[in-house]
Amino acid sequence: MSRGGRQSIPRPEQWRAAQSPGWLGRTDRAHEIEVPRLVSLGEPPHADPPEPPVAVPTGWREAAVLVPFHLPPVAPEPEVLLVRRRDDAPTHSGEVAFPGGVRAGGETLADTALREAEEEAGVSPGSVQLRSRLPVAQTFASRFWITPFVATIDDVAGLHPQETEIERILRVPVAELLDARTYRAETWEYGDVAVTMSFFEIEGETIWGFTARVLRRILDDLLVPGGPGTDPA
Repeated sequence: MSRGGRQSIPRPEQWRAAQSPGWLGRTDRAHEIEVPRLVSLGEPPHADPPEPPVAVPTGWREAAVLVPFHLPPVAPEPEVLLVRRRDDAPTHSGEVAFPGGVRAGGETLADTALREAEEEAGVSPGSVQLRSRLPVAQTFASRFWITPFVATIDDVAGLHPQETEIERILRVPVAELLDARTYRAETWEYGDVAVTMSFFEIEGETIWGFTARVLRRILDDLLVPGGPGTDPA
């Protein structure tokens, strides 16, 4: 299997390897990804928070993504669905990402996540069960203010990529994310500021940036004893 893809990684001159998480190499723990644990990850999924924790800054765009898991007994093993954006996509070109996009007028954030997943990957809203809402995260380069919604989906038979923006749909086994050959962490240094970056080198692609950060957060919360904050990387 060829690990990693042709994604362009803007690594700074000053960087170093970071500590690995406690779940790395424990592929046997993939089946711990189950509905009760996904529900416990964050806030109730359906109701939007009355106000963002901090007002969305001028010039930034509010967005939402769906983090869809396909779980046994429907799936042979737990897997997460991602999309690979086309190299000529208008935003985040060439990246492996969760389906999602910018919030439209009158939508709740959950509405946005469901609509975008249907448009980008053919995920039927009727097959989606929203399980939890994760805290808002930012992508500073593209100025998105993003709310992730963790979900499970029952039907993957009708999935299809939106041809204008999405190159293909990826069904990534959780066991592959846990494989010691897949994951690495790096600390990127910008003067006095140090940022920990996560990378998942899956078959033919590299997951990094916001998407890798969310995946790492979920795996830490579910698989590291004591929950978030216990693993320094």
